[in-house]
Amino acid sequence: MKKYFPIVCLILFSVLIFCPAAVADQVEWRLIWNEDGTIQEQITVDKKDNIAAGDTWTFATEQGQKIISRDIENWQVYNSLADRLPVKAEVKNYLIFKTIALTKNETVSNSLYSYLTNDSSGKLYIHLPGIIRESSALEINELVGIWNLSQIDNVDNKNFIMQAVVFEGLPIALLIFGLGGLIIVFKLLSRMKKVDQFIEKEYSLDKVHEIKKDD
Repeated sequence: MKKYFPIVCLILFSVLIFCPAAVADQVEWRLIWNEDGTIQEQITVDKKDNIAAGDTWTFATEQGQKIISRDIENWQVYNSLADRLPVKAEVKNYLIFKTIALTKNETVSNSLYSYLTNDSSGKLYIHLPGIIRESSALEINELVGIWNLSQIDNVDNKNFIMQAVVFEGLPIALLIFGLGGLIIVFKLLSRMKKVDQFIEKEYSLDKVHEIKKDD
């Protein structure tokens, strides 16, 4: 066993020198769209020092990992940020639902995304509270699309990164409540009509005359 030890060490040394991807920093980038329209963005980075980012980001350390995060008001604000994913969001609002289309956008050279994808490997997770209709993701796990982080740069501008339909909770609840109220009103009117018909039939003047004749 001892005679093979130098060979094993040489192989491991060669892997570290000639395969830098094997020791590349791991990045987990999450973009979460909440039901209230706000967006949470969180980046978890292993062993990355001196990360330069704009004032919109906050930094923390947890179990040896760097946590970079921020909260954004809505997609319109996100589209206006210079330091962001190379993604552009188009949201259309309808009565009881809204649609979102995420398409490719230009990568800013000095952005946090370009910095982290330069010598890192990792995953991008986009969470949407709705039905995903179309996507270029490697995997769809319930309401989450998963990509290799650097994959966004290779998406054709004509294709959707993700397209989804999101139903509005409050309008749907109001619609259901309104329909329920209408059904109750119609049933009540139908019953009242039947009662009126019964009264008219049983206590009409013709019925009274028939009773008197029988007497």
